[in-house]
Amino acid sequence: MLAHELIRDDLEIIDLLHNKTYTSNEIDNYTRYLKHSIYEKLNGDTLNKIIFIDTNKFLVVVCGMKAAWELGASIFLNDVDPKIKLLPYFKNFYNVIDLVLGTKDNTHWTPSNKHILIDDYDAQSRILCQDFTHVVSDITSDTIAYYTTSSGTTGDPKILPFTHWQTVTLSRAIHQYLDIKESDLPFHYKTLHHGSLFNSFALPMLSTCKTNYCGSFQLTPDQFLKKILDIAKNNKANYFLLPYAWVQNFKSIASTDLENLATFITIQGNTTDEMTDLFDRFAPKQVINYFGCSEVGTMFISRTTKDNVYNYNPNRFYDIIPHIDYEILSNTVKCKWKHLDQWFVLADKMCKEEYGSIWHYGREIAFTIDDQTLILRNLSQIIEGELGTNQFTIVPDHVQQKLYLALYKEDLSTQDLEKLNIKIQREFSPVFFISDSYRFDPSELVFGMKISGPLLLYLFRQRKHQE
Repeated sequence: MLAHELIRDDLEIIDLLHNKTYTSNEIDNYTRYLKHSIYEKLNGDTLNKIIFIDTNKFLVVVCGMKAAWELGASIFLNDVDPKIKLLPYFKNFYNVIDLVLGTKDNTHWTPSNKHILIDDYDAQSRILCQDFTHVVSDITSDTIAYYTTSSGTTGDPKILPFTHWQTVTLSRAIHQYLDIKESDLPFHYKTLHHGSLFNSFALPMLSTCKTNYCGSFQLTPDQFLKKILDIAKNNKANYFLLPYAWVQNFKSIASTDLENLATFITIQGNTTDEMTDLFDRFAPKQVINYFGCSEVGTMFISRTTKDNVYNYNPNRFYDIIPHIDYEILSNTVKCKWKHLDQWFVLADKMCKEEYGSIWHYGREIAFTIDDQTLILRNLSQIIEGELGTNQFTIVPDHVQQKLYLALYKEDLSTQDLEKLNIKIQREFSPVFFISDSYRFDPSELVFGMKISGPLLLYLFRQRKHQE
């Protein structure tokens, strides 16, 4: 099975933002249009080409994925935030892209001959492309289906390839775990911003559910939760992927009875008390919490229901995705695909209980200078104690061997920074200190679902360059 076969032929998409329903015939026509446009733009040479879908419009995402995969091309996953184009790492990534599907507003960063305008679709286009049935016979399970990027935890970000086999295997594993039914009604908010979530939510739903809701609402976390509660009640949608840590905001939302029908999928769980409150006041069917990495996607999963909520902990995972091998070390976790030899090292501290549960104790990102190693979680505890707040991010520059401090509340004066560094050097070693600190607006740093570490690193490097 290949990745494009995961997308149902009789799919129906309902855009709740624009109150528009796309039938399976319309989806098929638009897919043919994009497929024909890609084929023409690349002069028929589509196998192993890389296509970037520069929009969050769900119709374009679905049809663009299917069109690219049927032509043997891969898609490039990244968030559609214009700030990402500032980063030199991602500029280099864009240089490998062969074609972009986007709007006329975003053509400034790529040559026009590499750009397909997604809005140039009309009745004439449908007539011209309705009979386009080109087939690429050289696609195999080892063909690359998509590229995603690492987070840059231990160095500058890099590109990671996923084959059709990996794409289908992970999607099927999630499909089986969630026990998705054809009648289920998922709601899609963002799709291509992160490889693990794209393959652990959108594709399992598109392969099974006939009707899929979508809506690119620009909302705060509280507004978003109120919106999806409304969608669950009025549209009977029952699967939702919640952005980063937004499930924690349910504590400030008025109660709504979801009648044990809705499933919330999270990538950073709420606290034990917040989870109990969520089931008491909202009565969802279940909350599924994923743990994973860019390199292999979702790895560990927990399922919380009203029957086991008393045993919930945001750091406990009960189930393991069957396609991975892993090894828990003292301060890191090694993981790989079972059918491949390459191991990846995650900067996470974990342990396995006697009865099989996996416990996650946080990121154990190690920073080394002159053969001396500092665990950044320990440094974070010192800084939080000194500043009296956790509204900050430590930004390690592994290449230049410097530490930066991004603040989201008050600035640090020169004297305050000196005092903090004295404390750090006394606790750890004279080689460790904060080279620069700066106050940022966190809303300017969010890519997809969380604050972007690579963007922070870039901004600090630019500050030093300007000095």
